[in-house]
Formats: sequence, C-alpha cells, structure tokens
Amino acid sequence: MLGVNKGQVRLSEHSDTWDEQFAREKALLEEIIGEHVVDIQHFGSTAIKGISAKPIIDVLIGVDSLDRVKQFDRKKLREVNIYQLKVKLDGKVVFAKISDMENISKTHIYHVVEHEGDLWKKHVHFRDYLNEHPEAATEYEALKQELAEKYAEDESSYTDAKKAFVDQILEKGWGRVTDKKQEEYEIEERLAYTDHMSDIIKRAEEKGQFDHLPGKGKPLKFEQRYFNPAEKQLYKTLKDNHILPRWVELSNQIEKLKEELSSLEGKIRRKKVKEINKLIKEYNMACPPSLQKNKVEE
Repeated sequence: MLGVNKGQVRLSEHSDTWDEQFAREKALLEEIIGEHVVDIQHFGSTAIKGISAKPIIDVLIGVDSLDRVKQFDRKKLREVNIYQLKVKLDGKVVFAKISDMENISKTHIYHVVEHEGDLWKKHVHFRDYLNEHPEAATEYEALKQELAEKYAEDESSYTDAKKAFVDQILEKGWGRVTDKKQEEYEIEERLAYTDHMSDIIKRAEEKGQFDHLPGKGKPLKFEQRYFNPAEKQLYKTLKDNHILPRWVELSNQIEKLKEELSSLEGKIRRKKVKEINKLIKEYNMACPPSLQKNKVEE
C-alpha cells in the first residue's frame, strides 16, 4: 500500500506493482499537463530493482523551462489530490499526491525540473547506476534500513544522512561540478592547503616514536568498501585494527550524552547542553572537516 505520513520514515519490501503504479500516474499526468512537459520518468528508490523503499512513487517531470509550471491546470490537479508543496528548492518545483489530508500522507511526489538540466541528469544517473550495479544498490538498501530505524520519525535527518552515499554515486558519473569559477576556487584551495597532520606523522616516524606500537611490521586488516567516503573508510580501517583517534572517542561520548537529554529539563538540561557543546567544539577541532557536528540547541 502506498503512502507515508509527513515526517515519518517507513520502508516496504520491493514491489513489482510500483512500476505499474508509475505507468498509471504517467498516463494521468500526460492527460492533465502533457502539453507543457517534455518527458516523465520513474526515479527514486521505487525505481531501483529489488531494494526496499518508502512506499512513495517519485515522478520526474522534465520541462523546457520552470515557467511552464505556471501553465499547469491546478484545478484538475487538485481534483486528483495533487498539490504543490511549499518547499523552496533551486531549480525544482515539487508537487505531491496526498491521500490523507489529516496526516498529510503522501503517495506520490512529483519533481518538476528542467529537462536534461543538472537535476534531471543527477536523478536519472543515480537511478541508472544502481540498477546497473546491484552491489551498490544492496549497500544503499542496507544504509536506508539502518537510517530508517534510527530516524523513524525524522524524515529530514533520514534524507540528510543519505547524502554522502548519493554524492559518491554522482561522482562516478557526470555529476562533478564543472562550473569554471568553482574549479578555480577548488584549485586555489588545494594550493593553499597545508597537510599539517602528515608533517607531524612524518616527524614522529623519523624520531622512532612508532617503533614500539603493537602490530608494528604486521599488515593492516583492510576491508575496502567501494562506496565508503574517504573519511569513513579511514575510520573503518582504524577501528578494524583497534586504533581509535581521540575524535572517535569524543563522538561516542557526545552521542551518549545526547541520549540523556531527552529525560532532562530546566537548569539540568541547560547544564548538560553546555557540557555537550564543549565536547563538540573539541571534537570539531580534531575530526575530519566533513564529519563535524552542529552544536546542540538549548
């Protein structure tokens, strides 16, 4: 059964009916707004073979210009329970089919973008890559299942937590930023970057400070996971070899303290928040930039 309430995350086993439901929806859209669109495609997790997904059909609608959205027949769309959402996204207009107005239960989400523009290509590439690489689809499914359990009532955090994986897949295709100014900025950033950590390690190695470490001279246990970001792969290798840097210990400590917050109120809570934020500051100064944490709000 299609539909997930607003803010919730619920996964369903893959269903062969999802393609059929998309086909029916595409026919309906072509009847209502067909004259204003270039192409309509099925994308998102329900379009990836064999993996579980939120039971919501994602529909990609390509137009020659987003100005075309103004010409959509809103009355006819509302008659079939399709409404424009108030989300503001660069290069995209979003509609949804809502089956339960009380709980804002969405069964379909319609992403209107410029046909063959950046967003169109990203969405299509991600879908096609996972369908062509089952091992990547399986890893994505495992990540989704883990996050769905963790963020069952927090759809926003669930989506944010998937971003690193999605970005990794996009980097394997056309998706790298090619804007000239961005490339120039990245080049300048690389030229200005000083690898202080490598210098410290090199000096320590020259002084023999690693000579008496456990496991010296033995090969590392190294299980390469192809879709891990670099920092995550480094952390996994360190963990497998029982070497945990200070920032990992801090991260574990921070997460445990966060769990305690739900049962605290008033001054005790504020005191605990200050304690957590102090640790977060120390953590952010030690961890890789991409893993930094936001401060906790009181």
